[in-house]
Amino acid sequence: MSASEKPEGVRWMAIFGIIVRTAYVVGVLYYVAFTASGFDAFQKLVVLIIAAIIYGAASAIIHVAWPGRRRRAWSWLWKRSKLGNHLDWTGLPLLSSISN
Repeated sequence: MSASEKPEGVRWMAIFGIIVRTAYVVGVLYYVAFTASGFDAFQKLVVLIIAAIIYGAASAIIHVAWPGRRRRAWSWLWKRSKLGNHLDWTGLPLLSSISN
């Protein structure tokens, strides 16, 4: 195995991470879209599906093209959370502060 190849387990964990992040963003968008007024249910669903596809594709591209950037972003978030933001991995405190 060359240095650029990743073990199979690492590759599957990366795919799982992309799926989980996409599902999380879709959940947030679902909450935002279905509390918004002016759209019927079908329009909200279409917007939600398009946003999920765009986010999933962007996440996959960033994961493949710039793995170092992803690591730096998580490092920055971890440092910020230690300094007092107190965000847990679900982001629920962030959502509750936005909705209040």
